[in-house]
Amino acid sequence: VAVLGVAAASLARLLGADAGAVAVAGVASGLGLLIRQELGRRHFNLLTLPLSAALIGALLGGVALRLDWTTTPELVLIVPALMLIPGPHLINGILDLVENYIPMSMARLTLAIGILLASALGVILGVELVLPGPLPETDSSVVPLNLVSDMALAGIVTCGFAVFYNTPWAAVAMAAVGGMAGHGLRFLGLEAGASLEAATFLGGFAVGAVSGWMARSGRTPIAVVAFAGAVTMIPGLNLYRALAGALRLARSPQLADPGVAVGALSNGLQACLVISSLALGLIAGAKTVAALTGAPDSARKPPIAPKPEQKASLAGREVR
Repeated sequence: VAVLGVAAASLARLLGADAGAVAVAGVASGLGLLIRQELGRRHFNLLTLPLSAALIGALLGGVALRLDWTTTPELVLIVPALMLIPGPHLINGILDLVENYIPMSMARLTLAIGILLASALGVILGVELVLPGPLPETDSSVVPLNLVSDMALAGIVTCGFAVFYNTPWAAVAMAAVGGMAGHGLRFLGLEAGASLEAATFLGGFAVGAVSGWMARSGRTPIAVVAFAGAVTMIPGLNLYRALAGALRLARSPQLADPGVAVGALSNGLQACLVISSLALGLIAGAKTVAALTGAPDSARKPPIAPKPEQKASLAGREVR
């Protein structure tokens, strides 16, 4: 809980949140994890776990906004939900799709979409309960980050997610190096004038290359390490603005400004493009390492079916 809370606070600052939003996002993410653990022990439906955690995050974020604790409403509401993104399911599903494992890919991607929709529903319910009116404007006075602080925060977030997904301690440092290198390349690309999609592709490529090398040298699951390093490049602000625009249209469809619909659609499309660039960069980096090393993709090898004689011997064993 502490590790995930620190990772959420670092992610909020990395995205440009002020001190109030950083503190609330960290506490909300920690409480959301406790809620998920308790509901999981009581065998609740899988989708109720992210819904409840996102609802807790939106409620606490709404309270912080009503009390004027923060001037970055978008981040205080969306960062706890970003901590619920099923990254390993998405990455494994895309890798399965690339490798032509269609049934497994569809199953993983469907589960990931269900978790994302449950998280979005939790955010919407929390906003409706606490913030029935229009959201306050974001303050633009937050001090931007430099390259060193950007990479340091990316390393902290990567370590937090790597530990959360039970990555071996020996591999956490390498995962942090990949996350720092990827986000650093993205930062430099944006500073050089590259588009957000191109800069994100470069960052994803670096993370994918490090993850692919770790998967072969240390037999670490590639999806876990890749998501830990890539989560810092997920376009959370675009996702939130698309969700907020859709919510504004749903509240008053007759009085809605056409610009709201255009803004929601453009933010949603840009988020899709950035996520696609990130996924493409991860896959390209991992595949490049596989091609250069010439090693079999052990981290992605499908399970081998037992032989008939093994099935007969396994059938008589008692599973304890």
